[in-house]
This record gives sequence, C-alpha cells and structure tokens, in this order.
Amino acid sequence: MRFLILISFAVLVTLSACERVDDLEVVRPVSVVPRASLPVARASARVFTLNGKAYVLGGRQSGDARNPNYCSDMWSYDPTSDAWQKETTPPMAPRVQAVAATIGDKAYYGLGFGGTGPYELSIYHCDFWQYDGKEWKQLSDFPAEGSDALVVFPTDTALFVCLGYNPIFQPEVYCYHVKTDKWTQCRNSDYIDPAAGCVGGYAGGRYFAGGGFMEVTYQQWSEYNPTTDTWQRRQQMPYPGRLFAATASTKNEILMFGGMIWGSATMGGGATNTIYSYDVERDQWEMRGHLPNKMMNNIAFAIGERLFCGLGEDSDGKVSDKIYEIIP
Repeated sequence: MRFLILISFAVLVTLSACERVDDLEVVRPVSVVPRASLPVARASARVFTLNGKAYVLGGRQSGDARNPNYCSDMWSYDPTSDAWQKETTPPMAPRVQAVAATIGDKAYYGLGFGGTGPYELSIYHCDFWQYDGKEWKQLSDFPAEGSDALVVFPTDTALFVCLGYNPIFQPEVYCYHVKTDKWTQCRNSDYIDPAAGCVGGYAGGRYFAGGGFMEVTYQQWSEYNPTTDTWQRRQQMPYPGRLFAATASTKNEILMFGGMIWGSATMGGGATNTIYSYDVERDQWEMRGHLPNKMMNNIAFAIGERLFCGLGEDSDGKVSDKIYEIIP
C-alpha cells in the first residue's frame, strides 16, 4: 500500500512539473537590457508616465514588515538620456500598493496602504490626487474600504479600480469620473473571484485582471468591459498563477514580469523571474524569457513603444534599485 502511495505521489509531482510554464520552450525570446538604476532601492512603489517620462513614487526601502521605511519622494526617468531626476516631494502621506494611471495630460495617484501591520496598526488610504507635471491637486476620496493593492484600468474619461483589500478581499469595481470628480460603484462582480495582490493589464483598448491569492495562488484571468460592466473568463494564467507582478503593454500584448507564487520556498513559493506575454486577440499566454533576478512588488511601464521593468524585492525581502528595458 505504501509503495502505491509513493508511486501515486511521484506521478502527481511529474504531472505538476509538466504543467509549469517555466518548463516550456521560449519561442519568441525578449531581450533584457540593463538601464540606469534608480538612485534608491524601492519595493511596492507605483509608476505613471507623463510627457514622455516615467514617474516613480511611494513604496518602501525595507522588506521588514515591522519597519518598512515608507517613502514619500518622487523620481522621474527620461528614456532618451537614460537618467533619473529627483522631483519635488508630493504632498500626500507615504504609502505602498497605491493606484497610479494616466489619462491624457494628467496623472492620477492615491489610495494604497500604510502602517506596520494588518490590523490595529494598519492604515488604508482613501485620498486621491491629480498631477499635471507641475502641481498636485487633491480630488474626491475613494468611497470604499478596499483601497489596498487595487487593479486600475484607465479609459479616455474614467478610471476603473477593482480587487482591493482591507483586510477582506474585495471583488467590487468602482469608477472615478474625471469630468465630474465623482466615484460610483459598478454593479457587476460576476466571474471574478475576490483575491489579494491581483495582476491587471490593458492593451488594444481591452482590460484584464486575475491571479492573486486566497489561501493559494490563483490562475484566474478575466476581461472587464467598462461599457457593459461585465466580466468574461479568458484563458487562465499559466500554472500556478502569479500575484504582486508588474505589467506593461505593447499594441496587442500584455507582458507580465516576475511576481510571486504564494507559499513557502520549499513548496515552490516566493519571487519569480519569468516573463510572460498575453495576446489579447488570440487569448493566449506565452513564456518569453527570464529576468536577471527574481522580483515581486516591482514596477513596469511603457514610454512610446519602449518597455521597462524593475525595482521590487526578492523572496528574502532584499529591495532592488535595478531597471531593465525589455525589447520584444
């Protein structure tokens, strides 16, 4: 009997190994080119692009949850000169896992998490701000509780945020209307399971979210239609899914960099260094290569047709200052 159990376990392990996308052949490899490092290491920061530059703000300099050393500074990156510049410090409180996005010639930033613990020491920020490249303007506060680690989708006239945490997993979708400076709750949360640390991306005018965890790492991947306020299941993420991963997009592809697998290192959990792409037209995931180092709670951004990723931390909480250009 014991022999049969051991054989069955070996078969399960073999099947699981075959399912892992990390073992698949890379058919269309990307090139990973080091660029100028951020002058300070940073994890759980956020980034937006404006007027041909990327702006990194918020985050923390430590992987110690009890002493995270939250950051309030802001840095801009010019891809033409491959150089960083420190900007005027924004007026809001320092935080991690904020929302950051750009619509037209304005950037939007806020929400996120502060504090040094998940319960009585937690601070879930609801303030929301607009930046025009020179000045910050405070906008209407986010009206809900799940303001940590939200996925954000910018359209031409609004921002949609979903899948937040506080400290309950929130599947709801909320919309910020740029013209009226008002938040409204969307009605539909079907076909998307609540989870924390979800991954989001958009390309070709289409919006997607999934991954995350609730006891285990999820592979779910769904498309959100802002016009009809509905979700539709798409091809799930490659096994075993990801959370706290960064994305950036080309015309029709969403590239996902690194991220975390929930669980202990002995069970295959921790930060990863894989690069995936999701083709929004073919509804297909593909492995594209590896980063030089494992990273989670990282950033990624696109300036024109150029893609960049970096920062974040490894499984031991070592925070990075590295930036890479990804050439598809």
